Amino acid sequence: QLAGIPHPRILLNPMASEPLRRMPFPFVKALTQSLLDHDPALHVIFDQPVKFEHPRVCHLENLIDSPGRLSALIAGVDGAVTTDTFVQHVADALNIPCCTLSASVPASHFQYYPFGRTLELPGARQLAGWGLTKVGTEDWQAMSAAYAEAWLNLPPQEVLDTLDDVMACRQRLNSAPNDRQPASAAPLSARR
Repeated sequence: QLAGIPHPRILLNPMASEPLRRMPFPFVKALTQSLLDHDPALHVIFDQPVKFEHPRVCHLENLIDSPGRLSALIAGVDGAVTTDTFVQHVADALNIPCCTLSASVPASHFQYYPFGRTLELPGARQLAGWGLTKVGTEDWQAMSAAYAEAWLNLPPQEVLDTLDDVMACRQRLNSAPNDRQPASAAPLSARR
């Protein structure tokens, strides 16, 4: 499926296993549109059901049905934006630039990823789920509106800048004189 999709390809993985750590749809929509606007050659790849149609958006949710397939997808993209630490760990193992968005744990928990950066949701430390990895259904219902508002306070441009930074870091580290880095691995800003 990826073979026919030109580079750069960015995986947008908005859902973790718990609602506490998922991007709400209004933020997913804003971030997707920002990615598409940022680079007219960029393609956004979704591995989960997201109702966003665009000629440069590819939906693969019906194909990604195992950790192995998700890992293969990560290996085929140029960068990833996620809330799911599984994606973050696989991206790190494969040297794929990744921006992880955290709603409940400190960015410092993930400081050893050379091509990864973690952004904390604005105001997350003051929200009821800070420090937790999951909450009960009733608790989530009581706090979900505050999380939806906090997500809208995260500027998509900050996510783009962070992803661009880690893509540039990868390009710098991989561009030794004898290395040949594919153009697709260049940071997004280098293609503008």
